[in-house]
Amino acid sequence: MRRVLLEVAAALRNIGTVTFVDPVRQGRPQPREWPRGLAAIGAATLLVYVLLAAAATFAVDIRQSGDLTASASSGHTLPTAALPLLLTGLILSFALAHTAALHTSWWLRITLFLLGAAATLFFTTPAFDSPLLLVGSAAAYLVLLVFTLA
Repeated sequence: MRRVLLEVAAALRNIGTVTFVDPVRQGRPQPREWPRGLAAIGAATLLVYVLLAAAATFAVDIRQSGDLTASASSGHTLPTAALPLLLTGLILSFALAHTAALHTSWWLRITLFLLGAAATLFFTTPAFDSPLLLVGSAAAYLVLLVFTLA
């Protein structure tokens, strides 16, 4: 247990160093030096998170201006206009977490993969009356895991 705690502490220290300390030491980010495609991913991520922040800022107006969609599993409602943005943010977040899992220690990788499996199950649970959707989602995630591990 002590070894795991030491690894967690080292991982957090590395995250802080790589995320904050090294970029400050090296100056501003240099997108020209990034691997091909990373600048586009960073720009898309920034755009989605700016749009999500704007949606949170204007949540009352968005909710009052249009139709609401009720969740089949919880009964909560969400503005129909915001659903594509929310799903995009959710999928992007899980894709980034899954990609980050490729570059971490084995125990954090397993944790992130289990988180992805739990999310897949959670979001397909309302589809229990549609076994094809449930099996398709589980199969797609398993294919992604096999592709990742291979």
